[in-house]
Amino acid sequence: MDKRRFFLYLALSIGFYLVWMNVAPRLFPGMFKPPVPAVADADVAVDQPVLKDDPADTKVEAAVEIPKPEAFARQTITLGADGYDKGYMVTATFTTQGGAIASIDLNDPRYTTLDRKKKLRIVGHEVDWEGLPGALVRLPNTFESPVKAIDDQLKPHHLSLREVDWELVKQDDETVVFRFRAPDGSLEVTKTFRIHKQDVAGPTNSTAYLIDLDLSIRNLGEQPAKTTYVLQGPSGVPLENGDATRVYREIKVGTMPKSGDINPINMRAADLLAQVKKAETGDKPVDSWREPIQYAGVDVQYFAALVLPRDNQLGDRNGDGEPDPYYESVSPLLLYGDEKDKLKSDVSVLLTSQPLEIAPQDEVTHRVQLFAGPKRPDLLAPIKAREVIHFGEIPFIGWLPPFSLNPVVAHFIMWFLGYLHDSLAIPYAFCIMAITVIVRGMMFPLSVKQVAQAEKMKLLQPELKKLQEKYKDKPEEYARAMGDFQRKNNYNPLMGCLPMLLQIPIFFGLYGALGQAVDLRLAQFLWIDNLAGQDAMFDLPFAVPWFGWTKFNLLPILTVVLFLIQQKVMTPPATSEDQEFMQKVSTAMMIAIGFAFYTVPAGLCLYIIVSSGWGLTERLLIRRFWPHIFDQKLVTDDTPVIVTSGSRASGGKPEAAANPSWFQRLLTAADEARNATPNQASGRGESNRKKKPKRY
Repeated sequence: MDKRRFFLYLALSIGFYLVWMNVAPRLFPGMFKPPVPAVADADVAVDQPVLKDDPADTKVEAAVEIPKPEAFARQTITLGADGYDKGYMVTATFTTQGGAIASIDLNDPRYTTLDRKKKLRIVGHEVDWEGLPGALVRLPNTFESPVKAIDDQLKPHHLSLREVDWELVKQDDETVVFRFRAPDGSLEVTKTFRIHKQDVAGPTNSTAYLIDLDLSIRNLGEQPAKTTYVLQGPSGVPLENGDATRVYREIKVGTMPKSGDINPINMRAADLLAQVKKAETGDKPVDSWREPIQYAGVDVQYFAALVLPRDNQLGDRNGDGEPDPYYESVSPLLLYGDEKDKLKSDVSVLLTSQPLEIAPQDEVTHRVQLFAGPKRPDLLAPIKAREVIHFGEIPFIGWLPPFSLNPVVAHFIMWFLGYLHDSLAIPYAFCIMAITVIVRGMMFPLSVKQVAQAEKMKLLQPELKKLQEKYKDKPEEYARAMGDFQRKNNYNPLMGCLPMLLQIPIFFGLYGALGQAVDLRLAQFLWIDNLAGQDAMFDLPFAVPWFGWTKFNLLPILTVVLFLIQQKVMTPPATSEDQEFMQKVSTAMMIAIGFAFYTVPAGLCLYIIVSSGWGLTERLLIRRFWPHIFDQKLVTDDTPVIVTSGSRASGGKPEAAANPSWFQRLLTAADEARNATPNQASGRGESNRKKKPKRY
């Protein structure tokens, strides 16, 4: 047989074999064994051949196909729809898809959307981001909880506990119960949700904003079961006023070391997006937290959605001497990454449970709560989540020293604003004015000294100019002569700056309080619709180039005008080119501050305007009742020396310096120590040494 016939015969044989193997099973099914079902995932176990005692009885048993899960109708259930008047602070909508929370709306009329047209949705996606670049294939609902042992059985059917519809077991005014049983009947998961009702509408407590979840996994089989689950954190927390807000979405986690102290962790959405991008390139993985937690969730400027384990996470449940928390780790989840504006990205958290071992006919229950409400100290303190209110940034700088008093001052201002409004029924705008008047009133004695020092500086300038010319080539002698001249005239440069320095903590504290005080949100005054936002007198017909402003804000402009007027009144006239240049730089800085202040909260501008107006009024009052401040005399070398009765024989002191301040005495001692010779320094205090008479 030649080679061509051989290859032709081989090709025909292979072709016949392939046709026979595909056609024969259909024509003669009894001649072939049934095929083994395909396994969709390597995690699904396949029965291996079992060896019998008798080799004749040995046979291969095919894997049993997992039955398809029972299908339930998709439903949505709403609790708390009776609203605020019936004592429900939230309206929660649940869905059978994943047995989860679809949305939570706030019923309190103070917390509407910024346009005041509808309730504020604190959890739940209003906009469908599916399909957008950087978004997940499907945006999850809050408290979805895939269980690994059940999901492994659902994978062959291309399903997950996130996707399937759960059975609705129970529903009443405050409770809804979902249940799902594994296709093979080995495990059953039950979720029981509860909302809370207040007895009387009005001031609220944190319980009214809590939704309870009891998640139970029951082992229905005769063998111990091992599994884990992942709890989806709050999803769809809204970002209000995204172009001008000061706080974007942030992940907040409160971890608890063994000491029991809460360690607050903040992660901005932009930071998570950057970590995810680095992790995709093989760099450092995204951060996660493995310590027991007090809370974990997402917040924005005025609202928060936090998952709270209800049992003590530091408790030792199995007696091994170590804490047994619910969750092995808490991981951040990027729901949507906005590459153009990273700050507007959407985030959530995933809570992965510890490995669970469930005895036959037994169950494990984890009890958690979801806080969904405003970030008020009186609401967050009972759930040990007050650290969520974060004041840790200085305006336009962005960092804060760890020893700063800013959080303390901000908390006090928030409390004081609430006290004035709730106890005395004062509108919030007038509460801000009251704080301004109180602060400036307490500093009035210092303000009088400041004005006196400013007036004295006007008199000192010509003489200081003469000294500068006299010692222009001797800077050390000029500094010494200038210090002596200022002390002789009882002038303290620090006193002129002290009132301003004391106001800085108040300013930063109020800035922080306005950034977190939800009660100022939507507080109105004159044309201002929101004291915690821009005053927005009207819309501009165009966007300001480079800055992108679309609103006309009057208060920042008034703030800069008053700054310039106050600077003109309080600053002495320049006596040199250097001083004139510095004053021009100061004026330019004031205008630059106006640009930086253009989008700050209207309440902060209101504070500055009232403070500046108070300063100008103080000036008039001081001129009226303390006229001697504006008629001071200088003490120069030509001024006659008035010797007091207790002065030294060496010439005495001029009366202007008869009672020096502690600061002047400190400067004098420093000068004496600097000018003393080594022999003089070593000879002080030696009373037994004879002094040689001086020769003139």
